[in-house]
Amino acid sequence: MLDRRILLGVLCMLLALSACGIYYFGRMPTEISRYVPNCRYRQDVDFICLVEIKPSVLYENRTLLTPEDIIYSSLAERIHVSFRYRFSCDRPLENLEIHYWVDGILEAEGGWRKNFTLTWEKTVNKTALSEDYTLEISSIDDLIKRIERETEVIFPKYTFRIAPHIQVEASTDEGPVSEDFKPVLSITFTNRRIEFSGLKHSRPGSLGHYEKFENIWFFHGFKSTVRNMQYASYISTASFS
Repeated sequence: MLDRRILLGVLCMLLALSACGIYYFGRMPTEISRYVPNCRYRQDVDFICLVEIKPSVLYENRTLLTPEDIIYSSLAERIHVSFRYRFSCDRPLENLEIHYWVDGILEAEGGWRKNFTLTWEKTVNKTALSEDYTLEISSIDDLIKRIERETEVIFPKYTFRIAPHIQVEASTDEGPVSEDFKPVLSITFTNRRIEFSGLKHSRPGSLGHYEKFENIWFFHGFKSTVRNMQYASYISTASFS
């Protein structure tokens, strides 16, 4: 009699576990979708900056500094900026068109903002393009002082941004590519120093499709599909019942 009770208790416990398995595995998808890229492409932008300075004891009469140097506004005369853009793709390109224009933005942190057009809209049919600019520190300083006199407000930090707007349209054997890219170079004037940020930018992209795969379930080294575990739960529940 005792053995029958023990057997009944074990069967009830196994039945409960099987029912929990139906609930647990029933909530899992039997298949999952995975993105498979057929074509990969990439956009890269580099801003190459050189700061022309006055002869000085500090820099042993060097005439050019890079963004890695400590740059003092009192020594800087002009900033030379080269904007370089590259588009690369692992599939042959057809009908490539790159539309772009470049804005300049001078703004006071938390205050006013003034926009310029550095490059009017252009269209090229090649994978690389470049533009060069020279920023006169004295002209930027004069403009800031004029606006300060007009507004009667002085801010501790000013930033000049170079902001390209790039639109890529291309055709590949895997489909069309249509991308917008807006990298920004920031040149900040603060604490009598000039600092740079956003010198390099990269944006990858791809064309592809989704494929369905069996959802795999792992447990302490054991591996099976969710579909098989659902079937096992149904069979074990019916058996123990």
